[in-house]
Amino acid sequence: MVAEHSRAAADARPRRRVYVRGARTGVGGLGWRVVDRLSELDTAEVVVADRGDSAEASVGPVDTIVDVGLADYDLLGRRGESATVGAAALVADAERLGAERLVVLSSAMVYGAIANNPVPLTEAAVLRPDPTFVFARQLASAEALVESWRTAEPGRRVAVLRPAIPIAADGTSALARALTAGLGQRFGEADPGAQFVHHDDVASAIALAVDRDLD
Repeated sequence: MVAEHSRAAADARPRRRVYVRGARTGVGGLGWRVVDRLSELDTAEVVVADRGDSAEASVGPVDTIVDVGLADYDLLGRRGESATVGAAALVADAERLGAERLVVLSSAMVYGAIANNPVPLTEAAVLRPDPTFVFARQLASAEALVESWRTAEPGRRVAVLRPAIPIAADGTSALARALTAGLGQRFGEADPGAQFVHHDDVASAIALAVDRDLD
């Protein structure tokens, strides 16, 4: 009965066109994992740009944009761009494509490695990125731009996901490699606390945010 009710609820929801921004140019394959998860949803028609990230005419009008590039440390480094600039391009694409929903991948690094942070961290925690870590500061600024877009018009919805550092055997970023270097290799000395999440789990969380229309 529960399964039948869930299927009926899914059938009643409108099918949305979902543009996955950054899937084709992203590093590590996370974007394609997201595309695969979204393609399994009955409520989503997935769209990927023919070339790069740009919302060219082939994308067409969409209801939702999923962005996996703002927190892609390697991609931003390769382009010589900042997450803040990427967020400005994202909201411009949202305006151009008529999207009213955004699902944006950020990072837990926006909370900062602060000794008096609450444990566990919740969404109520204040964002205090390390002032010496430019990437984390840029992500916090990017989130602020996205929030400004959300509040500019009624009816807009935004879900921001802030995972721990994503890793995968076939797609670990340079940042993750730097943070994991030496873990478990020092005899007689405890490793500092660290937390990571697999790309598959991040992709599943993004798909859930789209399917549940989280805001």
